[in-house]
Amino acid sequence: MLPRTGLFGLAQVFSLAAGLALQSIAARRLGAADYGRFVTVQSVLLVALVLLMSAVPNALRRRLSCDPGSLRVAWRMLWLVQVPLALGAAALVSALSSGAARALNDAALSPALSLVAIELAIRGGLLEPAWHLLNGLRRHTTQAALMIVHTALRFACVAGVLLVSAGLLQALAALVAAAAISSLAVLVAILAAANTMPHRSHASIGPELWQWLRLSPAAEILNYLAVAANLWIVKAMVSDQQQLGAYAACYMLVHVVLSLGIVLSRSFFSSFAQAMERGDALLPLSPHP
Repeated sequence: MLPRTGLFGLAQVFSLAAGLALQSIAARRLGAADYGRFVTVQSVLLVALVLLMSAVPNALRRRLSCDPGSLRVAWRMLWLVQVPLALGAAALVSALSSGAARALNDAALSPALSLVAIELAIRGGLLEPAWHLLNGLRRHTTQAALMIVHTALRFACVAGVLLVSAGLLQALAALVAAAAISSLAVLVAILAAANTMPHRSHASIGPELWQWLRLSPAAEILNYLAVAANLWIVKAMVSDQQQLGAYAACYMLVHVVLSLGIVLSRSFFSSFAQAMERGDALLPLSPHP
């Protein structure tokens, strides 16, 4: 268990480290103004993903941890529930892009937010929910490999585009392309897993979904909203692009610290959930009571 979950945790740390390197390239190539916009629209994406991942994908992951045979039911629910939710969220972000650009005092944000909405639909509808399913199945090695592939694609696509043409929209389009390619890879992995799992059409996802809808990680959502809100307020009020670029860089560092705080808990989630379902007692840290 430890090597697999450790690999998953390392994959998340690798993603964060590569993300920081990508931010450095984006800051150098885009300049202060476009880099501030780049981080701002990415913060919208991150907050929206936290909201989307907090209910249905978490419920499906927990259900699979207890009953791997329900994969096909979970996969069907992902397409029938999660994908429409992600598409709706993406449509909302796109519809609000013009108003958000005016509120943040930057008209150039509108087309950028529209591109981010496309990435949100892909990642929130298929890519990251499918990672949750693999986590529930304890396919940590497969999940970690796909996360690393996605991270490498993001870095290669954006860095390659910025070396040729240092434009904000081109960089965001490269992120969309990376998400689309990664989604194809995770689709193949899930279909392969489904072919090896026993089929239990009677498995019910409802109780787990209701539990997560009632007990969704509100604190995590509020933390992401609070951190992002600081950036959005500064973006709306500060006209000095150099200052905004520096603030955006600080925002990215805060996001990394926030993400690192949940790496280990997510790494061990499926193994812990399965142990609890079996009724296994946790081992004491000391041989003496």
